[in-house]
Amino acid sequence: MKQEDDRILSVEEVSHYFLDQNDNPLPVLDGITFGASDGEFLVIIGPSGCGKSTLLRILGGLLRPSGGKVLFAGEAIHGPRTDVGFLFQQSNLMPWRTALSNVTLPLEIRGVPKARARERALELVRQVGLEGFEHSYPSQLSGGMKQRVALARVIIQKPKMLLLDEPFASLDAMTRERLNMELLKLWRHYGQTVVMVTHSITEAVMLADRVLILSPRPARIIREISIDLPRPRGLDVIESPGFVSYEKEIRKAVGILPGA
Repeated sequence: MKQEDDRILSVEEVSHYFLDQNDNPLPVLDGITFGASDGEFLVIIGPSGCGKSTLLRILGGLLRPSGGKVLFAGEAIHGPRTDVGFLFQQSNLMPWRTALSNVTLPLEIRGVPKARARERALELVRQVGLEGFEHSYPSQLSGGMKQRVALARVIIQKPKMLLLDEPFASLDAMTRERLNMELLKLWRHYGQTVVMVTHSITEAVMLADRVLILSPRPARIIREISIDLPRPRGLDVIESPGFVSYEKEIRKAVGILPGA
């Protein structure tokens, strides 16, 4: 793991609350502090409703924290940034645009020449395994294909940090595994810092350099586990003793198994 002075992301004592229907504060995050190194794959896991997605929205500048601060590349995050990409649970594709034109959209908005945008998009469509579906519309694509398009649309912006909010949660197990492998290939190729939220312990161990475990709301970081498994990782690593040991350690930390 890289040293602390290589950090590109610093989260310092971030707290957040929402107001209930009676305008009473409802605490969601409580003093969250952590960092991520340039090129690190960080996974956040915790109970449903503990504030994982809220934390990710704060990291992406979509929500201002009630307290604390977030620094990215040495600058405070006060709003969305072009060098931070966000992939949600839903693909949010434009139904009237083909897969290829959905991918080119961010470059079109930036005024990149059409020929260059198309060339770049075709490369990414190939990398996410959608060759032959470039001219298909979202209604003609499966859920996994839509998420591939959405991932390519984020990657084409060349973000320095990629935020993933359970992007494969609604997919069947086999498709989810395939997309996890494709995500790892893209991450190795482009080298972004990744912060991902998931409920899946297996997914966390498969993908992460480090796993942060959150408590029930208001969320605090209760454990940090470094995943010391060799890379590149394939699906065969799931059956290794080290992988099983990490899964067991995380299950204990979140209270699924006794012995935490």
